[in-house]
Amino acid sequence: MLSNRIILPIVVVAVILTLIGGAILLQPKGPEFTLEMQEFGYDGYSGGPTLKAKVGETIKLTLKNVGGVPHEFMIVENKDMALAMMKKMVSNFHDMGLDKEELIEKYSEMHHGMMMDMVAFQGSQIDLQPGEVVTIYVEVDRPGTFWYICHHLEGTYPELHQERGMFGQLIVET
Repeated sequence: MLSNRIILPIVVVAVILTLIGGAILLQPKGPEFTLEMQEFGYDGYSGGPTLKAKVGETIKLTLKNVGGVPHEFMIVENKDMALAMMKKMVSNFHDMGLDKEELIEKYSEMHHGMMMDMVAFQGSQIDLQPGEVVTIYVEVDRPGTFWYICHHLEGTYPELHQERGMFGQLIVET
């Protein structure tokens, strides 16, 4: 008969190995990308790199805001429609007579709500302050060509960051 002094360490080791094995198996399967957000582009140039994944994969995205202004990251199906909607909002606020600071504040409050209907994948919208690093996981559930964009105004008013090069393609293949 085995003593408790022998059984207990065996049980502890077995539990630890099971937890480690489970953690490894639960890791999302899919490509990993790191994007540096600057003024005004991704990874040092206007129009960021093309990212590729397959339907059903979970993309691990590490986003680093190395610039001096806040940025956002969101994945949309139609970058031109998204840009037109946000430009219309800026124009409407301008027509209301808001000064620059009021307009930027009002825009910042409202644009996320408007963009939620355009976000292509759950969890693919996030804001980053200067110096902030965030990792997000995005499960891509359908094929197509999508766009990652930034629609902030800080530092570029009246233009949006997308107009200065804060966009790139995500191609999801079957």
